[in-house]
Amino acid sequence: MSAKCSYFIIICNLITSTILAQSVDTKCKWISTFNQPMVLDSLSVVSESIFVPVDSTIQVEYNYSDGTLTINTNAYDSLEICYKVLPFAFHRSYARRTLQEYDSSALFKIKPTTTSWADTREELFTTEQLYKSGSISRGISFGNNQDVFVNSNLNLQMEGKLTNDVNISAVITDQNIPFQPEGNTQQLQDFDNVLVKLYNDKFMLSAGDVILKHQGYQKGDSYFLQYYKNVQGGLLKTNYNLMNAEAESTLGVSVAKGKFASIQVEPLEGVQGPYKVEGPNNERFVIILAGSEKVFIDGVLLTRGYNYDYVIDYNLGEITFTNRVLITKYTRIRVDFEFSDQNYSKSIVTAAHQQQWNKTRVFVNAYSEKDNPNRPLAFQLTNADKQNLSMIGDDLDRAVISGIDSVGYSENQILYKMVDTLDALGMPQRILIFSTHPDSAQYQARFTQVGFGRGNYIQSSNTLNGRIYQWVGVDEDGTP
Repeated sequence: MSAKCSYFIIICNLITSTILAQSVDTKCKWISTFNQPMVLDSLSVVSESIFVPVDSTIQVEYNYSDGTLTINTNAYDSLEICYKVLPFAFHRSYARRTLQEYDSSALFKIKPTTTSWADTREELFTTEQLYKSGSISRGISFGNNQDVFVNSNLNLQMEGKLTNDVNISAVITDQNIPFQPEGNTQQLQDFDNVLVKLYNDKFMLSAGDVILKHQGYQKGDSYFLQYYKNVQGGLLKTNYNLMNAEAESTLGVSVAKGKFASIQVEPLEGVQGPYKVEGPNNERFVIILAGSEKVFIDGVLLTRGYNYDYVIDYNLGEITFTNRVLITKYTRIRVDFEFSDQNYSKSIVTAAHQQQWNKTRVFVNAYSEKDNPNRPLAFQLTNADKQNLSMIGDDLDRAVISGIDSVGYSENQILYKMVDTLDALGMPQRILIFSTHPDSAQYQARFTQVGFGRGNYIQSSNTLNGRIYQWVGVDEDGTP
């Protein structure tokens, strides 16, 4: 006999002894079912109290587990059975919650074939057809000469059905320090891409970092108004029927990330690179937007990649050609690219429409890109500056304003103090000198590359916060 059965019999005997010690009325009942189990009472019967008044030799068996009674006899057609009952039934289940309900709500009961409550208890709105993945990180940075600060990174991807008729695809990234991917592969992963797209068979709505490109015959193959822009904004494309013809309309409104430029690079005989890509106005340092460049050798478009034609460093603006490309002094190298130019707020609006009747297709494209002169980003123009610039006429060399701004002391900025001195010719000059003292470091300055022998400042050193410039004045003969 197992230990559980022994404990059960002991408990039953204790309960029976306790009940028998009390005054319990005896019940009597006529039965006509023999040699098979039958239910004698809805409560549990005390097995020692069962007796047959007419014949005490009849064998009686009682089962506490199911509350059934078996009488083994064939001598009678009916008998009177007397017995005593307990105030409860052992064969019934007593619980505030059923086992099925408990299994469905238990945190450690996870059924592989159904979705448990533990998987969905934190969702306010159930999205069974929407798949989400991503990561979030927190970091603390500190040093011996800087304040403690916390940085945060968020990377979220979503894909699936938003409703029965609308699909969603989203890539959301939030990083404190944006960086560009390396340009040594054919395919680039844009780490700072933020894109939310809603679409179905009839329309597509994209918002975030989108790509605007020309539309024409056979889904974009057109010789007219070709463009390819990486921008931030929205793009709407819809398909419908118009005048018994298939029609497609596209509308894009965005803000440009950079400025387009096309330059010629001077080659060197047998040198594969790196070749420095300068700006259209001879800017020595430009940051090329990732994936926006098109490199041509003698009019042939090259393919980016370590195993293809060239690699590019977007932050330094340098292109290196692989051994698959032969560079001579007669090679014509042209680079079309977009570079980071945050001087003015630049808006781009595009619109396209296509319509087809049988074998006839008509398409029209519109493209508008312009700066907002009233919203400069890199500097702020005063009314006096606007008045002076409006009077320069066509002489662009006079289109300059002062780059000195009184901003007050800040520990994390390169600041200068303004002092009066005499140059080599004895002429009084008011100059800027780099300073870190809170009482004198009050000015922030912007310097422009004007060419050798034309300026009075040179770059003296580089720091984590930027470049530091030093005043050198003029020579004794008056040469800058």
